[in-house]
Amino acid sequence: MSNGRRILVVDDDSEVRVFMSEALTAAGFTVEQAEDGHAALQRTVASTFDIIVLDLRMPRMDGRAFLDQYLRVDGKRAQILLCSAQEADDLAGKEPCASRILLKPFGLAQLYAAIEQCTG
Repeated sequence: MSNGRRILVVDDDSEVRVFMSEALTAAGFTVEQAEDGHAALQRTVASTFDIIVLDLRMPRMDGRAFLDQYLRVDGKRAQILLCSAQEADDLAGKEPCASRILLKPFGLAQLYAAIEQCTG
């Protein structure tokens, strides 16, 4: 599944970050973590990622603010997998840069399927 791809997991909930990171590492991905959009921006300056798994609601800098700044940077374009507890209808069409939306709570099967759609 991984083909050597790099993933950045961005979520303010440490349990969610660890769950996703461990699951994706077990699937063969190289995974880094960030606790908010500000930390994620720092990681994207230092490294290039194939996929960014991004929570929308976070303190300090939320997912939308991160995307606004990230998309201004030339050359480093990752697939964006949004994670949110919001309803899918609330997100549809509002996040055009998202490759996929994963609704919380989710299990391993949903996580792997969403990642596969981003890499496919």
